[in-house]
Amino acid sequence: MDDASSESQEDKLIAWIERHIGKVLRIEPQARWRAAWIVDVERDGEVAPLYVKGGRETHAMTPLRLEGAALGILHANGIKAPFQYGYCEEADAIVMERLDGQSRLEGVADIAARDRIVDQYVAAMVAFHALDPALFIAAGFAMSDDPADLRLTQFKRVETMYLSRKNESAPTPEPCTAFLRRWIHRNVPPGAIKPAFITGDAFQMLYRDDGLVAVMDLEMACIGDPLFDLACIRMRDLSEKTGTAATITRRYAELSGTTVDLTALRFHLVAFAAASALLISDVMVNPTPQTDYFEYFVYYHGSLRIALEAMAEAMAVTLDPFLEPEPTTNADSVHLRMLAHAIERIPASGDMERYQRGKAEAETAYLARRARFGGALDRADRADLLAILSDAPADADEAEAALEAFVQSAGPEWDERLLRLFHRRAMRQCFLADIPQNLRLKRFLRERIAPLY
Repeated sequence: MDDASSESQEDKLIAWIERHIGKVLRIEPQARWRAAWIVDVERDGEVAPLYVKGGRETHAMTPLRLEGAALGILHANGIKAPFQYGYCEEADAIVMERLDGQSRLEGVADIAARDRIVDQYVAAMVAFHALDPALFIAAGFAMSDDPADLRLTQFKRVETMYLSRKNESAPTPEPCTAFLRRWIHRNVPPGAIKPAFITGDAFQMLYRDDGLVAVMDLEMACIGDPLFDLACIRMRDLSEKTGTAATITRRYAELSGTTVDLTALRFHLVAFAAASALLISDVMVNPTPQTDYFEYFVYYHGSLRIALEAMAEAMAVTLDPFLEPEPTTNADSVHLRMLAHAIERIPASGDMERYQRGKAEAETAYLARRARFGGALDRADRADLLAILSDAPADADEAEAALEAFVQSAGPEWDERLLRLFHRRAMRQCFLADIPQNLRLKRFLRERIAPLY
């Protein structure tokens, strides 16, 4: 958002906080990809630390008002979650207590300490899965009485939003997501399930070295299959080291007293990773000047890769290893190198300035890598396409549209061949995004998902 809208939103927040909580002593925006503020308030003669969470650029499936209500329900039922002061409708933000802690598990150097924190989160997850869904329905959440819909609650919410946005404007061909969507709908595991409140994006938390501080970020929360939450761990582990999926799955079964259906768990990883890509797809083609585009680019292509590898596991297909191309020279290389030097010299004294400069550095580094390897990878994509559609148009956009049309009519007998094609394409994009500025998410782009046993 621009400065004017940011100031206007802050004014609304200050007015709401002073009306409901106390005098604002400090309000500072966080340097991150979504709207958030650190606030100190004078309340009853003491300073109360607050955290304010605003809307995100990509669409949140759960309105902030409901997210705050869900956190409040967890807190009221003895599950570690921040106390909620309320929802500020004027600024579309939830105001909660500010808790001390870290949010990314790679900050835990000691593996035993990390495992203890994760174990405490698993125990919290078992506890909120056991809560009566009626508590959340009363707060405004919906619940289907169809078992198949419950399996797909989260995915269908995302898909519905994705299709509505795709149809609102000139659609960009996305043959890979079309393939994933068709496979997911054809392969829903049968059988009844016990509906539960789920985060829809589990293992987001605050922690300290001595353990879990709070369950956080319920912007994808809904009522559905609890195994969807458990499936999240394998994808989460690639963006922050959370420990082995096999150990966590066994611990969940032990604490919940249930037998985990591994077929359903594998299916849900496909659905979870595909949903992640669907959520990001619009900002991939319609970014704003404020968009952290490279961050979304990484999560989009990494999510597609993970969904395809999870599908291969579910289908018992062994995928081919990725062969890195040889670099080539490009006329833009010198200009991109000079642009990178110019960006390095831009002063950045504060967190926000460093964040903005970092975004520019990442985009420039990606374009330089694209200049070195893109030609070879584009030729490989074209060869793969012609192996499926021998009469594919020469124009790239028209060729993608033709492939999408083919995917939408192809039967299950094409699944393995299309899986291999789309996985090779996803790996090429992940390879291009593997730049030094993206070291934190290197595993998300390149490392295979951990086994379940």
